[in-house]
Amino acid sequence: MLGSIAARVFVALTCWAVFASALKFNMAAVPYAAGKKKCFTQWVPQNTLVMLNLNASPGAHMRVDVEVFDTTVHRNEYARKKDIAETKIAFTTHEFADISVCIMNHLAQGPEFFRRIEMHLDVGADTVDYEMMAKREKLKPMEIELRRLEKMVDEIVDDVEYLKRREARMRDTNESTNERVQWFNILSILALIGLGLWQLVYLRQFFHSKKLI
Repeated sequence: MLGSIAARVFVALTCWAVFASALKFNMAAVPYAAGKKKCFTQWVPQNTLVMLNLNASPGAHMRVDVEVFDTTVHRNEYARKKDIAETKIAFTTHEFADISVCIMNHLAQGPEFFRRIEMHLDVGADTVDYEMMAKREKLKPMEIELRRLEKMVDEIVDDVEYLKRREARMRDTNESTNERVQWFNILSILALIGLGLWQLVYLRQFFHSKKLI
């Protein structure tokens, strides 16, 4: 269990490291009916602040839309914006889930075009403006770094606690399933024994009626 928890924490830290820098890419424009979109997904804990900065380069006859949602059964939608050039989206997650950011570049008319997309996603500790905090509280660089590390450690502890709860639920489910299988086997054996005894009684009565025994 500890190995899986450590692996999950490592993956989470890797994702934070990846999104710490902005993503930049070219996105070709396609007709709206094509429904083509580019999606980015990151796992985010529950009740965590997420900030998304999205910039699209100028482009004629093109419209960039964005939608942000999670991949749970409820599919919580956090944002949906159309015809953006520069936008900032901030929200707090409702559940432990993968958050998807989907970008669409719709072509209004003319030949194929593309626009330069720049996306910066901050999660949890990265959403805090440490420069503003340093100015407000007159903190030294080392103190600011300790504040940031403290916030990250708190988030990791919350993730570990969540994984422990999931492991406990899975263990309870496995134990319940094992108990049901055992009872099913016992009932099957009792049914077979009952069927065998009934066959013996029936054959005995049959042979008596035929005066064979």
